[in-house]
Amino acid sequence: MLDWWSQVDKSMLKPINTRCANDAASNKLENGRLVCEMNDIFASDPKILQAMGNNPSGGGYFNISAYVTYVKNDDKVFYLACPEDNCRRKVVDNDGMIDATGKYRCEHCNRNYETCVPTFMLLAKIADFSDSVYVNFYRQQAELIMGGVTAEKIKELKEQGESAQVNDAFCDAQFKPFTFTVKATARSFQDETRLNFSCTKIIPHSFTAENK
Repeated sequence: MLDWWSQVDKSMLKPINTRCANDAASNKLENGRLVCEMNDIFASDPKILQAMGNNPSGGGYFNISAYVTYVKNDDKVFYLACPEDNCRRKVVDNDGMIDATGKYRCEHCNRNYETCVPTFMLLAKIADFSDSVYVNFYRQQAELIMGGVTAEKIKELKEQGESAQVNDAFCDAQFKPFTFTVKATARSFQDETRLNFSCTKIIPHSFTAENK
């Protein structure tokens, strides 16, 4: 390895650039490769968290190539969402309510609906060879890591008591490579700043594209 390093043309190596800009249009936290580097950046520089917390556009973004190594399977893997495409907020069940004009109510839209849309909100661990991190996956991104299995299908299997099939679906989602765009958001809770990671985009992993 040392022989290779001494002979390689270092001008051909792609540097890892890490920065956090306050400007909303360029608020990117750019990372070349590794989960451990992202963890180290946030741990070593409190100013980054402060900048993210003060930014009204919310958070920094980074790209990372990693494997899904674990998807949490509990009773909170999906919620019942408003059927309006431009809403998708959580609805409440009107069962038992007097004079309810629809089975489900969306407070955001201030309307009642006869139907709702089961929608994923998954917590998964992604990892490369250096480290791992827990990331939230919603809607289409969650379906992608679930291999196309929908929240509606999981809801149906759970209602039918098919726990084995549900477990198989979550197991099948593990150890698949993707390139993730992850949003890191700093939130204050009881005078403590905490990081929250959520996935905003997933593309199939490409070794060719990664090493250009």
